[in-house]
Amino acid sequence: MSDNLSSQRQLRFSELIRSLISECLLVEDFYNLSFETTSITISFVKMSKDLRIANVYLMPLGGENKNMIIEEINSHKYIFQKYLSKARLNSKFSPKINFYLDDSFDEAEKIETKRMNDDLLYNVIMNPDTTILQKTVDCFVSELEKNYIGRSTRLKRMMEISKSTDNRLLKHSLIFFCLYQEPFAVSYFMKDNACPPDKLSSFVSGELQSCCEQLLKGSYTSLQAFVEDARWQYVVL
Repeated sequence: MSDNLSSQRQLRFSELIRSLISECLLVEDFYNLSFETTSITISFVKMSKDLRIANVYLMPLGGENKNMIIEEINSHKYIFQKYLSKARLNSKFSPKINFYLDDSFDEAEKIETKRMNDDLLYNVIMNPDTTILQKTVDCFVSELEKNYIGRSTRLKRMMEISKSTDNRLLKHSLIFFCLYQEPFAVSYFMKDNACPPDKLSSFVSGELQSCCEQLLKGSYTSLQAFVEDARWQYVVL
């Protein structure tokens, strides 16, 4: 068998084993083991060239108790072996299964954490924890109140809502418009190199300006569409 055909067979078999392992987790009784009530993602399966060994890589949801769970699964892998033996694998034998944690999740988390630490604006618009977002909005509203003492009732109300709401979209829209219109907003993110200076300058003068102008012209169907576009434009820079 050519290397290409062998590789294709490995890939097809890997996907079949991944599907069967996922199915087994759903239908088999694991006798009240901790992973029975845990959502587990089977990331991928690596098959040996002779298809006799299947290395299964997985990760529990959120990574909680991952070491205990992988130990329990490996100690009960005979259940998975039995499940595979009953399946029609189109093979002379059922592969030996080994379970491993997929550490690519940990690596991705490290990369994301580093990016948030190195880029304040990215942290503000992408972090599920809204502590820094709220701090930024409070600061911006305070500056706006000083700069627009004779502000309209409507503007005052909009700023109050931006501070008090749990709606991240409204908070993000305030931040983007301040970056577009107010020098203090750019200085806030530039201070102590909280954001990559060249990246922020390019975003504010390019992508963000274009997004804001499109919004003012009515090109977006909603405020949400504007915010999502502006966020995406910054994230992919």
